[in-house]
Amino acid sequence: MKIFLITLCFMLSVSAVGAASDVGNVVSFDDDVETGDLDVDPPSGIDDINNVTYSKSEDTREPVIYGEDLSMYYKNGSRYEVSIYQDGKIINSQNKDSKVIFNVNGVNYTKELVNGKASIGINLNPGNYTITTFYHYTDGLATKTNNIEVLSTIQANDVVKFFRNGTQYYAKFLDGCGSPLVNASVTFNINGVFYKKQTDDNGMAKLNINLRPGVYILTAMHPDALMYGSNITVLSTILANDVVKFFRNGTQYCAKFLDGCGSPLVNASVTFNINGVLYKKQTDYEGVARLNINLFPGKYILTAMHPDGLMYGYNITVLSTIHGDDIVKFFRNGTQYCAKFLDGCGSPLVNASVIFNINGVFYKKQTDDNGMARLNINLFPGEYILTAIHLNGEEKANIIKVLTTISAEDISLIENKSGVFVLKTHDGARNVSITIDGVEYIVQTDDGGVATLNVSLSKGNHAVLSKNLNSGEEIFNTIYVMEDPAFIKYYSIYGVSPDGKYIMAIGRPSAAGELSKYGYTFYKSVFERICPCCRSDRLYWGIFWAGSETANWGVFPATGLKESGSAEGHIFCAKCDADFSVIDGKNHGGGSKNLIKVISTVSSSKDEAYILKNGQMPYSAL
Repeated sequence: MKIFLITLCFMLSVSAVGAASDVGNVVSFDDDVETGDLDVDPPSGIDDINNVTYSKSEDTREPVIYGEDLSMYYKNGSRYEVSIYQDGKIINSQNKDSKVIFNVNGVNYTKELVNGKASIGINLNPGNYTITTFYHYTDGLATKTNNIEVLSTIQANDVVKFFRNGTQYYAKFLDGCGSPLVNASVTFNINGVFYKKQTDDNGMAKLNINLRPGVYILTAMHPDALMYGSNITVLSTILANDVVKFFRNGTQYCAKFLDGCGSPLVNASVTFNINGVLYKKQTDYEGVARLNINLFPGKYILTAMHPDGLMYGYNITVLSTIHGDDIVKFFRNGTQYCAKFLDGCGSPLVNASVIFNINGVFYKKQTDDNGMARLNINLFPGEYILTAIHLNGEEKANIIKVLTTISAEDISLIENKSGVFVLKTHDGARNVSITIDGVEYIVQTDDGGVATLNVSLSKGNHAVLSKNLNSGEEIFNTIYVMEDPAFIKYYSIYGVSPDGKYIMAIGRPSAAGELSKYGYTFYKSVFERICPCCRSDRLYWGIFWAGSETANWGVFPATGLKESGSAEGHIFCAKCDADFSVIDGKNHGGGSKNLIKVISTVSSSKDEAYILKNGQMPYSAL
């Protein structure tokens, strides 16, 4: 008997661990059994039973523990109480053995016996629990097991409703006696938002549910700190799926619309929004509305709009029925443009007539058994847009880049001096043709594709035709041959030609009527160097002699006289001091004695005026 009792006590001691209550819909958790109830010893005292040494007494009558099952409302102050009887009488002993141990919800609590009685406050969450009382006496251990039922002070159900119908959430709140909690402030928490509500005369509080379709947890909070969770399921009144379709096949977008009871919404006006356009549609007898999708390939968001205010977005993916890639190729190599054409189901479009448009020209082609159509690209180097056109109206554009197979730069040479014309191939061609002034030269390229030709040409511009003998591509260049600088003649700093017969002038309008005709810009003219007033050849041009580009008066170096017109430029006669316009040669003194123009007036610039002023303007014989 003694061995059995000691083993039982050891097993109870091992099970004495804390465990949170998780019963029903209660949200909060509390390991403590009691509140405000001071234990005589910490709640682990059952271990002391294992260390008890029993001595057989003459009195073998076993004590009896009396306790009743307890049913109570959450935190109403109820206590579980036991009484210890021996020989039919309640124990009144106050010695050190006058203790009991309560084990509830996995935790042990030691309580003193006072006049044969002990109790414990119950602060458990709503649910059903087993409580066991242990009392050790001289010869053994007495036990008593009862049930504790903690009733919730919140009564509510899960809610399943359609979007924005009349169904709402209700919860009934009770006081500690189970009576309605009247005119009390309670709290609901759903979707992260707290709502304060007042209970009515029946302890009821209501919360309207206007959330979007989805599953939510609503937590009702009682003033006694109980929190009770309910599932709130809001069902959509729009039923539809994402759509993946090929361009302009028969696939439509379909959506079923329901009323607040989940029945089809019949003959109702609904709206679809896709690609920024709104479409009004009517539901049929099944509540279904349809929208044809004729958009170009791409990804779109279609928003279905219910009369009840619900808006639901769906992904619409339109797949292309043409597959082609950009290409980069050398001039007239074998590379083709290839495109694969599909039917409305995504299968190859076989033996169908399709169109390619490039560089403004349309080409009809036939697809093969794999839906492939091809186009040879024989265009000159450059970048083009090729548009493939399907029977269903889809158009797909690709970039076609044709690379040159031959390149060269214009060069400048000195008359009768040798120079090198350089040409490069880019496709590995080893032979090129270079034709200058009608004479053809066949030149071989080096390993880098470079071909060179030594040339010595007369003064002038010489046309060069180069041809890649592999691709057939031709390019044109110019060789500019200039006179040897050692023999080049220049106008003087006063615009006088080397032979003294002509005078070049650059400047801006200064005579009457010139400004309205030419505007205040630079022009260049060449005149005979004969003064019409005195027939002298001592004519000189000048500009900016006054020390700046804006000053007007200053000493003109060629005559030593102070003259005006520095900012525009003038022509002066050193003999008779007549002055003339640089544009039309008009005499600023009036009359008809004007300079004779030998080269028509042409547009010029300030930079060119400085070239002439510095004596760097080349002279060509007239």
